[in-house]
Amino acid sequence: MGKRSSGYDTIPPAMGGFLGALGIALVGVVLYGLASKVDSQYGWAVFVGLPIVLGFACAWIVSPTGELTYRACAATTMWALLFTSLGLVCLAWEGIVCLLMAAPLEIPLALLGAGLGFAMRRGMGKGHDHRASVTLVVGMFPLLLSSEVAAPPGFVEHSESTTIVIDAPPEKVWPYVGSLENLPPAKEWLFRAGIAHPMRVDLPEPWVGGRRYCRLSTGDMPERVEVIEPNLRFAFRVLSTPEAMRETSPWGDIHPAHLKGYFESRRGEFDLERLSGGRTRLIGTSWYASRIAPDPYWSIWTSAIIEQVHQRVMREIKLRAERLR
Repeated sequence: MGKRSSGYDTIPPAMGGFLGALGIALVGVVLYGLASKVDSQYGWAVFVGLPIVLGFACAWIVSPTGELTYRACAATTMWALLFTSLGLVCLAWEGIVCLLMAAPLEIPLALLGAGLGFAMRRGMGKGHDHRASVTLVVGMFPLLLSSEVAAPPGFVEHSESTTIVIDAPPEKVWPYVGSLENLPPAKEWLFRAGIAHPMRVDLPEPWVGGRRYCRLSTGDMPERVEVIEPNLRFAFRVLSTPEAMRETSPWGDIHPAHLKGYFESRRGEFDLERLSGGRTRLIGTSWYASRIAPDPYWSIWTSAIIEQVHQRVMREIKLRAERLR
């Protein structure tokens, strides 16, 4: 009798990898939901451990009876990442912009995982025992998640400063430092994509201890005035921070947990320096904190966003002050 072929043997290799990527993506969605929905963790487990494990798993389901190549492992990994992302969007667990922001971190890590799986499979074909290494890689996600649940990542504070020279003396600049009416519609792509940005700034109580309100695209950010030195320095402390963005989703307005409580604006300051020729150097500084890990990666995005916020406000101050010159 001829050898009976398995059902998998009758599936073309490309289709087998495609179906395997779907199955791994389903596991990825479940693990993401476990971390972000059940334990509200957005850290090393989700953004580092999960993509490595997914890529590693993809390498083990590719070409079980045929030739093994890293190219096939990488292709299956990319399909799995795509299907995982689509699943998160379809379940309204994440928005498109947040997934795009995470992609530059997660794609290389997933391909790294695929490379590890590929190397171990090749080694096993040569008689090497990689059971300990396999256990370590597969166990990376639960180990990282359990450690973050036991000791959640704390806030990491950063500061960002922006400088602009205005062709007007400090006396003309000062009226726009504390309050700024009706900023123009945002042109920056980050803001057009939904990232929170100032629409206007109101100062109903122009004294130390008074209230100031930065009207953001996602809601009001109340502040308390801490320093008023006319024509020299204006400083304030942020009392609460609204959601960091409005998600882009086919389901409309969704609210993942990371939009509230994972990013905080803490305080801000404007310093005015008188320059020769009736000019002013305006320095804007913001202090903010985030507890989404890994911080070295996400701080690149937050720094770019804060810089764009500064530029949006300070360019408008410059424009209005120079009109009065």
